[in-house]
Amino acid sequence: MTLFHAFVLGLVQGFTEFLPISSDGHLVVVGLFFSRAFDGKAALGFDIMLHSASLCALLLLYARTWWELLRAPFVGDRTHTWILFLLFLTVIPGSIVGLLSRDLVAGVLRSETAAGVGFFVTAMVLLFVDGRGVRDSRSDHILSMPKALFLGVAQAVAILPGVSRSGLTISAGRLCGLTRRQALDFSFLMAVPIIVGAIFVTMLEWAEGNFVLPAFSVSFVGFASSFVASVLAIMTLRRWIARFSLAWFALYLIPLSVFLLYF
Repeated sequence: MTLFHAFVLGLVQGFTEFLPISSDGHLVVVGLFFSRAFDGKAALGFDIMLHSASLCALLLLYARTWWELLRAPFVGDRTHTWILFLLFLTVIPGSIVGLLSRDLVAGVLRSETAAGVGFFVTAMVLLFVDGRGVRDSRSDHILSMPKALFLGVAQAVAILPGVSRSGLTISAGRLCGLTRRQALDFSFLMAVPIIVGAIFVTMLEWAEGNFVLPAFSVSFVGFASSFVASVLAIMTLRRWIARFSLAWFALYLIPLSVFLLYF
């Protein structure tokens, strides 16, 4: 893998991980052009670097929130303790689906056709929620356990290439009565434990010798570009969602889906 490959892949991972357009789907698209950039073992090693960068970006921008959540059980803060518990619940569906379907998704479903279908599904979800005319009327709304599990199921579905994790979880949050900003923040908080879990599973494969880390220069460039892109994507979506609907992203996803399915 060249430094250019690492730079581009880092940018793609960082931007598409948090914008509602699917990082896995876009990595499939980029793979059409960079198919020989790295072999299987190196790909796994590079993947963990990119996801680690996205995780660091999340922890940086939500450091204060996580501090409040983690200290809540020890200081009697019932509201943040409840939110922390709900975040734990959201991880369960994704963890089960991820462990049971890991090989299937990595092999059979990681194709241009699957990504095209996933992009179309994401576009329809974004349009559907916008079309329902959900209003930001419950600024003090707190999720229930069933609704948290519903968000977790939405996150689990996003294991499929082309299906955006942020797109589905933000949309699910809106359907559950959260404001746009609440849905976005909760979606990004949900991402932390699921990314940590994915990195942990990949590290177990490293311990078993199933992948190797790329050269330091390649890893550094990929990590740095993914980190910067992740920070920019999170900040951009925060500003976007305060003024516009996520349905606008469907105007990008639908043509991309058609291209992958028919060309």
